[in-house]
Amino acid sequence: MFDRSRQFHAWAAAFATCLLEIRRSALKSRLWFQYLVEVFFATYGPMIASAMLIYTLFPVAKFADHNLNFWSFNRILSLHYFPLQCALSALCGCKTKMSFKTPLTYWVWIGPTLFLASCMYRFPTGVFDNQWTVLASHFFGSQCRPPQCFDQMRCTAPFLTSLAYMLGAFWYESVFHMRKSIE
Repeated sequence: MFDRSRQFHAWAAAFATCLLEIRRSALKSRLWFQYLVEVFFATYGPMIASAMLIYTLFPVAKFADHNLNFWSFNRILSLHYFPLQCALSALCGCKTKMSFKTPLTYWVWIGPTLFLASCMYRFPTGVFDNQWTVLASHFFGSQCRPPQCFDQMRCTAPFLTSLAYMLGAFWYESVFHMRKSIE
């Protein structure tokens, strides 16, 4: 009888430990899923939203200027440092921090930064070229511009929009704390 009760308690302790580990792994997987969703909203969400905004605003601009064609109007999406996408991403970061208040908002830049670093590492440079100058002009400068070259759209734009997303969240947090301290 005593041996069975000891076995039962050992089994119950092992089962409780297993349930605790399952809960911890479920929490980790939920956090990973939440992080990936926020990275998507910080990077590709504003790019998709800005393309939809440009497509929606084109008839209004066409009404104002009859000589305007969609190709020249669409060039707004590929300006240096992607200002429209970054502005939408900062607004999205502010709204996300306002609504969900997750700490993951401050860490969305890590994934796109690692992706940009891997793109820069794999980019071939000449033997006699200054590697950092070539990389900076290709990924951040005017050497590679869409639509002929999509390295900036593929690697640099997610990095910049994720930084804007994080800065929008920081801005909301600082304004919220300032408003809270005034009251």
